[in-house]
Amino acid sequence: MTYRSWPILLFALLLIPLSGGAAVAQKRDDGARKHSWECTKKQIEFERTLGALRQYPDAEIRFYLANKAGTKPDYPVCYNRRERLKRDIEIAQWRQSNFPECRAVFREREAKLDRDAKQRGRPRKPIQQQIAEYNEACSHTMAGTL
Repeated sequence: MTYRSWPILLFALLLIPLSGGAAVAQKRDDGARKHSWECTKKQIEFERTLGALRQYPDAEIRFYLANKAGTKPDYPVCYNRRERLKRDIEIAQWRQSNFPECRAVFREREAKLDRDAKQRGRPRKPIQQQIAEYNEACSHTMAGTL
């Protein structure tokens, strides 16, 4: 080997590990994406088993157009809120009790949604706080409390 070929050899030796590292990182990213998709698919399948969300159509819009601010919500508005909350609670419980391999994916997704909402200036409320607000606002209706 001549003195001139050493730089080429060193350069080639440096490139070999770098190209292998990129391939490993790409495989890891692809695996994480596939795992995330599998978890999402499982959640979609579970939500499908819950059936369609029963609601009064446009109840909130009609109520807010017909009433002043601060008026306690009527039955259709409370019914819609209760049904959405019940579904959110069922999904949260399902996430906690099923598929432990997906819990990290779900936590990461919730954290991202929380960060995005906080950046927009409308932080998300935890389910317990939503339930307390619902119970306070809707205890006077036939929809009842949670």
